[in-house]
Amino acid sequence: MFDKYSKNVDRAEKWLGRSAEQGNKYAEALLEIMRKQMADQARTCCMRLMKHISEMIESDYNRQKEYVAVADKKLMRTILEKKEALGQKI
Repeated sequence: MFDKYSKNVDRAEKWLGRSAEQGNKYAEALLEIMRKQMADQARTCCMRLMKHISEMIESDYNRQKEYVAVADKKLMRTILEKKEALGQKI
């Protein structure tokens, strides 16, 4: 489907370009509008992509920030006992 569309746009640009070369002001204006719209669409697409990428990076950063290593009670008790045995302050 999109291949047909791109081919039609290419053909339209070709024929509008030829017509504009012959001095057709309407063809020149239409060709200019087509090119501006394509540039605007590409710019919008890039901005949306950058926005989504930044949201992904932000959510990944927040997820990593929330991760806290937690030891279970039995492990903590064992660590405290070893520290007491070594004479370290708790």
